[in-house]
This record gives sequence, structure tokens and C-alpha cells, in this order.
Amino acid sequence: NHLRALYNHNIDLSSHEGMENSVRNTTHHVAMANDMIVRYRPSTKWDLRALLSATWMHTKSDIPDFTDISTVDLSYGLRLQSALPWQIHLGSTFLVNTTRGYQSEALNGDRFIWNAQLSRAFFHDRLILTLKGYDMLAQLRNYYHSVTTMSSTEISSNAVPRSFMLTLTWKVN
Repeated sequence: NHLRALYNHNIDLSSHEGMENSVRNTTHHVAMANDMIVRYRPSTKWDLRALLSATWMHTKSDIPDFTDISTVDLSYGLRLQSALPWQIHLGSTFLVNTTRGYQSEALNGDRFIWNAQLSRAFFHDRLILTLKGYDMLAQLRNYYHSVTTMSSTEISSNAVPRSFMLTLTWKVN
């Protein structure tokens, strides 16, 4: 279990051309995040983990016409690892990423993420060959949410979708 908390209190004086006096704006931003892993290992050949990651952000401001923003980002799922015959190891992660509360409806939704890994050790476990597949359903997105006294920003960008990587690792000791 890993808990994180953040609080920002921003005060900004701003003025625009033609304004007689500066305007004082205050923005409060609170964020809380928690990651949790529950592991079950019935034998040396099987390893099952339940994963949960949750982030809540709330922003409030005295800027005229500002709507309070509360967002929730959840990621939950399972990771399974298994030892197969011939020293082959198989791993697979199934996650659901859920986002709610963003002003842009395109950012709200559920995305199913599937990652997998296949590895084999050689030369007394000193050389390891691994094939990894990331986001094999091409659903992963990156989210950025920022509110200041001058602006509110919500950005969604594509991560590197559906990628595969082959690695070769040599253990010295």
C-alpha cells in the first residue's frame, strides 16, 4: 500500500490592458493517490497479484464562472505469472483504466489494457531472453490535468500504442 497527498494554494494577481486595478484570484488544488497490491503465491510456479491504483483530484477557485473540478482515475486488474516447462516463464497483466469527472467527455471512459511477457533463461540462469508485448489492444492514454488561477487544462495523449520489445540480459553474479 502506498498513499500520496498533495495540496496547492495559489494566489495570483492579474490585470489586463485597460483594467484599472489588478484582480486577485485564489485556487485550491487537492490530490490524493493510493496504490495497492495483493499477492497470492500458491506455489513456486504460480504468482497472482491484484492491482489497484486510485487518484482523486479536486480543484476550486474564486475565478468568476469557474466550475469546481473533481476527477477520479482508477486502474485495477490482475497480474498472472507462471513457470512453464523448459524454464519458460509466462506473465500477463490485465488492467482496466477508468477516468471520470473530466470536463471533456472524450477523456471520461474505460479502457482495457493487456500486457504480456514470455522469457527463457539459459546458461545456468545467467542469460535471459525476454519478449514483452505492451498495450496489445492499443487502448492506453496519458492524461494531464492542471488548473491555475489563469487557466484550466485537460490533455489526453496517445502513449506508444501496441509495442513489442525483445531483450537479452546477462547476469554478472
